Amino acid sequence: MEHLWNRNSPRRAELNRLKRKVFLMDATIIPLCLSVFDWAKFRSAKGAVKLHTILDYDGCIPSFVHITDGKQHKSKIAKTISFPKGCVVVVDRGYVDYAWMNVLDSIDLNLSTIGLKK
Repeated sequence: MEHLWNRNSPRRAELNRLKRKVFLMDATIIPLCLSVFDWAKFRSAKGAVKLHTILDYDGCIPSFVHITDGKQHKSKIAKTISFPKGCVVVVDRGYVDYAWMNVLDSIDLNLSTIGLKK
């Protein structure tokens, strides 16, 4: 763990100049065997759960973890989470919802989206 922490330390120093709390938010699908986990319906012949996570960038420690069924869209869960005023939240394009972004802007929260390379 320490090796990973030290590998990105120059970038961390740059982000520390923000003087704001930084959170990284994402979700991932964990495939499950549908014949064993029949409650985890994802597609007609596949099972899965979705792990929604928010990392506190200061310590790379999860500050929020939520498990839902695999069909749950990540932006739906994101709307239920409250963040500290004035913080920065980094998300991918799957979280883009202009109504939600307007709400975040009204509470002085900065949202940064990252694009994925193809």
